[in-house]
Amino acid sequence: MASEKASDLTTVLRILRLMRELRKRPLTVTQMLEYFHQRHDTISRSTVNRYIKIYKQLRLNVTRVKLAYFIEDTEGARFTIDDMIEEEKILLCDLLMSSPVDNPLRNNLLKRLTISQNDLTPLVDSLVRLQDIENINHIVEAIRTKKRVILRGYQSTNSNRLDARIVEPKRFIDVYQKAYCYELKDQKMKTFHIERIGNIETLDEDQQFDPPFERLDIFGWSGFEEHQVELRLTNRARLIMEKEYPATRDMMRDDGGGLYRIRTYYTHFEGVSRFILSLIGEVELLNSERLKQYLNQQLGKLKNNRY
Repeated sequence: MASEKASDLTTVLRILRLMRELRKRPLTVTQMLEYFHQRHDTISRSTVNRYIKIYKQLRLNVTRVKLAYFIEDTEGARFTIDDMIEEEKILLCDLLMSSPVDNPLRNNLLKRLTISQNDLTPLVDSLVRLQDIENINHIVEAIRTKKRVILRGYQSTNSNRLDARIVEPKRFIDVYQKAYCYELKDQKMKTFHIERIGNIETLDEDQQFDPPFERLDIFGWSGFEEHQVELRLTNRARLIMEKEYPATRDMMRDDGGGLYRIRTYYTHFEGVSRFILSLIGEVELLNSERLKQYLNQQLGKLKNNRY
């Protein structure tokens, strides 16, 4: 009976995980199969078609462009927990009850199922986070035992592919949102987002590299030197910064007039400059002539490009 519940819960998580992915980008059936394959979770073409049929039955706005499917969030297509029949709620509660009692999401999810008029989207995200918690536990153990791991199905923003990365985890940053690891292929320290990892395989190989200590700045970049930076932000810029970089919440100071000030450190131009340039007119740089020169160079490149 327990194995049947575990299997049912796996199916629910597959459906919700693919739902979240189709909200991000259009995928063909072949690409959906590859998406699961990269996570060592092989399913059939008929199963994918059955999932798509389920989305339509849930009144989600499933759009098909040529061979690719996409779930478009519109007001008329929103699905709430109230739309679930009691049998569905009971099944989902039963599956959650079979999960470990010490699971930090278990009780919260059970409570959500009894709340009326609650959007299902937060529930979907929370259930998908179950995989993230499992991955965090793998990394914690790898750091403790000094073992190597394979990050399978990692969603790279640079290559736009799902890759497998062999790494030596060293520590977490941003309150367990990212893992700071030594990657064997490129032979350097890198930051990996937990939410982009499909699953993790722990290898029976000891870690061998102990690179020189690099400091991590709040923007996710690492380096051997730290440079002070002071910024004045609008309220909107402050909210965006605190959402993208949670560590800044305790550093922010009210500067009056609806403005805020933060003083911190950066290790590379790229991280801090990307934030400043994304909010031109809402972030004022108060110091660091070297950083100002770099920003002006980037603005010059943008001005010289023609689109």
